[in-house]
Amino acid sequence: MWILQFDDDFFSVARKIWNRYGLVLRSGVLDFSREKEVNNIYHHLRASNTAVFDMTVKAAVSAVEILQGRFDIIVDDLLMFYHSEIVIVKQLNLAALKDTGDDNNFEGNKRFNRIALP
Repeated sequence: MWILQFDDDFFSVARKIWNRYGLVLRSGVLDFSREKEVNNIYHHLRASNTAVFDMTVKAAVSAVEILQGRFDIIVDDLLMFYHSEIVIVKQLNLAALKDTGDDNNFEGNKRFNRIALP
């Protein structure tokens, strides 16, 4: 729901729902260790859908601004996330090199471009 507040079409409805039910931003939204458990921002930063990815980047920036007291922890988690993505990119490119003799893997390049953007 938090991320939908950054969608061009649904932001006003998402914000109304957020406010109506008194939802609050919890620090777990930027907790890398809980990515799989709660499908938080890191989960959505892996999205191949560019609209979801774009909304997630905007939501992450806003969450960092709101949760400034956890800034050091958030930066450490972001670095761990980017490291994990680079590992995946390398694995995809190594697999492509084994399979085709070319390390220019399309999925690896897409992932690399997404993590290079922020």
